Amino acid sequence: MAVVPLLDACTPPGAPAGAPPPTSAAAAPAQASPTQAAQSAGAPTAAAGSHPDWATAAQPYKGKQVNILMSAGPWGKSHEVMRPQFNQLTGINVVYDLLPEEQIGTKLQTSVLSRSGDYDAVVMIWDLIAQYDKAGTLADLTPYYTSPDFPQWDINEYPQKIVQFVKPGGRFIGIPVSVAAQIMMYRKDLFSQASIQAPASDQALNWQQIYDNAKALTKPGVYGAGHGWKAQGVYYETMNVLPGDKPILDQDKKLSIYRDQRVADVYDIWARMYKEGLISKEVLGDNIVDAWGKFQSGQMAMHPLSWPVAIADMEDPQKSQVAGKIGYAPTPGATPRIGGWAATVLTDSKNKEAAYLHLAWLASNEITTREVLENGNYDASYTKSFQDNLEKYRPDLMKRPNGAAEIEGMVASWAGIKGGRMVDPTVPAFAQLPDTMYPYLAKVVTGDLAPKDGLNQAADAGEKVLAG
Repeated sequence: MAVVPLLDACTPPGAPAGAPPPTSAAAAPAQASPTQAAQSAGAPTAAAGSHPDWATAAQPYKGKQVNILMSAGPWGKSHEVMRPQFNQLTGINVVYDLLPEEQIGTKLQTSVLSRSGDYDAVVMIWDLIAQYDKAGTLADLTPYYTSPDFPQWDINEYPQKIVQFVKPGGRFIGIPVSVAAQIMMYRKDLFSQASIQAPASDQALNWQQIYDNAKALTKPGVYGAGHGWKAQGVYYETMNVLPGDKPILDQDKKLSIYRDQRVADVYDIWARMYKEGLISKEVLGDNIVDAWGKFQSGQMAMHPLSWPVAIADMEDPQKSQVAGKIGYAPTPGATPRIGGWAATVLTDSKNKEAAYLHLAWLASNEITTREVLENGNYDASYTKSFQDNLEKYRPDLMKRPNGAAEIEGMVASWAGIKGGRMVDPTVPAFAQLPDTMYPYLAKVVTGDLAPKDGLNQAADAGEKVLAG
């Protein structure tokens, strides 16, 4: 079974400045540690019901080594900060193979599909789960999740749009380790200098406004806007401009949404921005990390399709030249792409229980809350418990270098989950569309194909794949 390689811009990869997130809290609350605060917000504890705590549950697996393929991006580095604490707590030796995200798709093909036995668990984007499940490589975690012998945590803490991917048909085959909806980042100072009204934090601009603003903001050394569209990146970011009032697959299982005039209108704007130099001619050669780097170094006035995982580094004065000068808003059109990653235990693993324990620990309320407060990992902020208790955690977040701005960006991304767009979790062939449709979409951006022609050709090619 063919599986397409993971692409550079499908989800938020490595840190913009190449540095790991902080390894300790910016400032611990005087009245309680982040862990205590998380527990008071309802996180499972050692005494939760009849379920054991993590250390007790791990006793039968003490001394086991668990090998996990993990992202080397910001959220993966945040998990890496927590990993030694789990090992010390449980006596299980969890080892991460940290790879850049653009390399993970290829690694999944060469290792998982070949049944190499290299890993007990791997991370993958939502889009690939159905395909790897169909191939029979993903273990059913339901017996562990429901067993009284394992600690209790609640998958329904996560948005239902995410749960449908990791629990298809009631089978539990993945654990969320990164959840995010795309957001817009822009330079507040440049908007003010150009007398341009800044977008409201809860109101999206449209793409014509992005074009007009980019035209006004472009100057020597500064592009009005920018993206990371390397490889199939432009395919993935097109998810943000597909009309929210239509399904990706229509009733005839066609990609008619790509033929909608509204999508062609956005592509016409993208092509004009490329032609007029409002975005870099390197846009199809830059991945998302490259785009973040340009924004951090002051080379871009707007990053209309960014990710919240970059917020902490963007607002860190040690890593960013524009820290404290950034505003956050919903993505243009207000139908952001929902991205993220699940960790899946492999059917061939000889350490399924130990692997599950570690991944469930990462997904628990206590650890997700700590990752936000201590590491600035905003991909861990999508649980109900964290969002419902934001005011409890606000004082700790405000002690971060630019806490108010970080909170603004985090909350803007939360709104995106409600109206955001994901692929159909029941269609494995969706994983093949990026490679298939990208060439036509890229040619529209560069002006080599007219918007309607390129989108029609992309949809035609995608429909052939879906038809099998």
